[in-house]
Amino acid sequence: MKKIISKKVFIIIFSILVIVALLFTAILYYIYKQSHRQWDTTKIITVQSEKPEETFYIIYSLCDAQSIGNGLLASDCDKATNDRNQVIIYLDKKLFIAEYKLQITKALKNTNAYSESKVNFYLEPIQAIKTKDVDIKSLPIELKKADDSAQLNFLYLTDDVVASALQKGNMSIYDLVNEEFLMNIQFRDIGFECGSLCGRGVKYYIIEGDRAFLVSKWIS
Repeated sequence: MKKIISKKVFIIIFSILVIVALLFTAILYYIYKQSHRQWDTTKIITVQSEKPEETFYIIYSLCDAQSIGNGLLASDCDKATNDRNQVIIYLDKKLFIAEYKLQITKALKNTNAYSESKVNFYLEPIQAIKTKDVDIKSLPIELKKADDSAQLNFLYLTDDVVASALQKGNMSIYDLVNEEFLMNIQFRDIGFECGSLCGRGVKYYIIEGDRAFLVSKWIS
């Protein structure tokens, strides 16, 4: 009788250990899947078909979208094309300032330097500009008049501001090659992760003719 009981206890304990082992394996697999993944996503973004009345604008050179996966760096787009193979991104002044406020607020919070007065400090030089169409690349000069460090902050955030507006379709895009405003663009996001500090990827925007701009690469 004791042997039968001992055998049953052994089976129960063994079964419990097997279940625990399976659960542990499942948890490890789930963690692995969460930290090891790859993706290649695209989406079509509809943009405004006319230039806003008053704008902040920026010019991006275009490069072959197919070459990006072969190691082309973001800065290489400016080296690989002629002066006409470019797009002009026009953002409505009010929308640009709203996007810039969002990005500068995020940057300040990330560095524990946020305050409403600090945000306004960076916004005031831009809000004070009365020119009808303003080249975004000239803005660091205005910011430098207020604070040397503002120039670095703005240069770092420029592409983030434009990309955020692009994702929302809050801009118009003029193709200098075909001399026309675009109706839509394509956004592509490719990457993989192989752990918490392991992975790489690239994001970029594509227009007709498989031409890309605002290429952003990352690696960890």
